[in-house]
Amino acid sequence: MTTAMILGASGLTGQALLARLISDEDIRQIVLLVRKPLNITHAKIRQHQVDFDNINQYQTLFAVDLVFCCLGTTIKTAGSKLAFKAVDITLVSRCAQLSSKARVRKFIVISAVGADSGSVNFYSRCKGEMEDRLKALSSTSAIELVICRPSLLLGKRTHLRPAEALTGILMQYLTILFHGPLKKYHPISAEQLAGAMVNISRQNTGPIATLSSPELIALSGQ
Repeated sequence: MTTAMILGASGLTGQALLARLISDEDIRQIVLLVRKPLNITHAKIRQHQVDFDNINQYQTLFAVDLVFCCLGTTIKTAGSKLAFKAVDITLVSRCAQLSSKARVRKFIVISAVGADSGSVNFYSRCKGEMEDRLKALSSTSAIELVICRPSLLLGKRTHLRPAEALTGILMQYLTILFHGPLKKYHPISAEQLAGAMVNISRQNTGPIATLSSPELIALSGQ
């Protein structure tokens, strides 16, 4: 039986992932690290309210087999580019380090299509910097790293701006265009991404694996 941790369980993908792990007979226990308690109870769930600004003090909680990292924010929510980087780069990297020290078998993280530390786009550059840090860590430890690079995530968000809603609707009708060089931009639902993350956790992926939207959709089984 497997123990798993979800970082970012309150988000769109985190919620879908939690539902899947609860119903997964191979999962014995689910550890949730949260800023605010989630309104959910289940025999499998062990929920811990933590101070993410001082995440290093929670090393013992990372004694699990799998870590699913769904952490991420927006500049609007974070308040500044510096605060955004503190979550999407620094916090994710620290959680990966704690996972490595705890001898976690596999660390599965959500990045984004176009992630590149050399990009002129701030968001893509941040995701690329995060990936670079995790790859460097993986190269010096036994932890298996899986980087998921979804394109536009489809699903019912708690806070959705009109422009995002319109983009989501249009993308669903324009999926026929995402072939050849454009296939990596194929939209993916949060349910599909969560399914792919669970399925890939059971596979031997080697030290580092990077998966695009089409690969994630295929792995989701949906």
